[in-house]
Amino acid sequence: MTDRTADATDPAEREPRVLVTPKRAAEMMGVSRSLVYALVASGALPAVRIGSGRGTIRIDEGEVEKYLAGAKIEPPVICELKFLTTDQ
Repeated sequence: MTDRTADATDPAEREPRVLVTPKRAAEMMGVSRSLVYALVASGALPAVRIGSGRGTIRIDEGEVEKYLAGAKIEPPVICELKFLTTDQ
C-alpha cells in the first residue's frame, strides 16, 4: 500500500473551476460572442468542448480574466521636451 499525500495536483485539493458560456465570456470582456469564438478558434483563449460532435464550448472564468490582464494597454510614456533657447 502506498502513502498518498495531498498536493496541488490532487483534484480534491484544487479550487473548483468555474466554466462559462461563450455568451457570458463575451459579456465579461465587453465584446461580441463571435469575437470570443474567434479567440477560441485561434487558440488565444483556451476553452473546453463538452460532449460529442460539435459539443458545447465552455471557457474557464480564470482564463477570461488572464486574457484580459494580458491584453491590458499601458498608457504611453510621455517624455518631457526641453526647448533649447539662444538666451542663456
